[in-house]
Amino acid sequence: MTAVEEEIRKTTADLLAEGKADIVIGFAAGSLPMRATPCFITEPEAAQQLVWNSYCLNNLAVYLPGYFVPAPSLKEEKPAPKVAIVVKGCDGRSVVGLIKERQILRENLIIIAAPCEGMLDVDITQELVGTNEIVCAQEKNGEVTITDEMGKKTKFSRKELLAESCRFCKHRAAPVYDIAVGELPQSKDALAPDNRFEEFLKKSSAERWEQFSREISKCVLCNACRSACPNCYCKVCFADQTRPNWTGSGGELRDVISYHLGRMFHQAGRCVDCGACVRACSMGVDLRTFTYKLVEDAGELFDYTAGLDLEHVPPLMDFNASDSDSFITEPE
Repeated sequence: MTAVEEEIRKTTADLLAEGKADIVIGFAAGSLPMRATPCFITEPEAAQQLVWNSYCLNNLAVYLPGYFVPAPSLKEEKPAPKVAIVVKGCDGRSVVGLIKERQILRENLIIIAAPCEGMLDVDITQELVGTNEIVCAQEKNGEVTITDEMGKKTKFSRKELLAESCRFCKHRAAPVYDIAVGELPQSKDALAPDNRFEEFLKKSSAERWEQFSREISKCVLCNACRSACPNCYCKVCFADQTRPNWTGSGGELRDVISYHLGRMFHQAGRCVDCGACVRACSMGVDLRTFTYKLVEDAGELFDYTAGLDLEHVPPLMDFNASDSDSFITEPE
């Protein structure tokens, strides 16, 4: 057990014992190697289940709106609970966005910031290992030793196994928090960037559209991306509305494109590039190339990066006469 993990457990137990929190959202060990699973702690003694390691990949902010939005079946609203949540940088930025969009109550929330040096992706690891099942992973001094079911041990550099969203992350510490455990990273440098997105940006509009249409055609409209995204909290998604009917529900490519274009533009100035949508996709649709472009556009056009503070109003919630409108008047 690491010092950070021990501190998270103690902090959780204290918050629950002292009545400062009704529930703490964190991570527990998964049932398979290189996995951690979301965990919901309501009793001090259960805090021993919590872990903090290189596999805490999920964005836990996705669970928060459910605690603050009353169920339609309730005749009387219950008081909102006091919720504590353990966050890394991307989770913390999502939490800030939810606070600004009034989906959660800041006064009922305790943000516990934990250090993150990038999370490891079991799917990337499995692809490198091959078809043999991974049975053990040991991390030491920037290297990860993977043992497969045949007993073969393979060493990898930690950077080789980083989740793709972590490779580009420049905000690994939660920007807003109440309690910090361990030493939060200060560096704003990406861990292991490559030029994949730059190649997309160099393409013409026609080439981008062709790549988008080809990639999106894999989608089966299962809505897993929507369910995994902390920013998709609408009670009724536009894609599910029938009056008016914004998009079809069939398997036609036009329906799929309409759904994804609508969802992506709703993420403009809100997406923190956590990669939850991509990891949830059963068809391997590369959504990040397109959502990453929206993140870049929000920065270039509106000087805005999602989730860094509680004061700066998101672009889609604000109007400024000096805002760029070249994407309307001079489209590529």
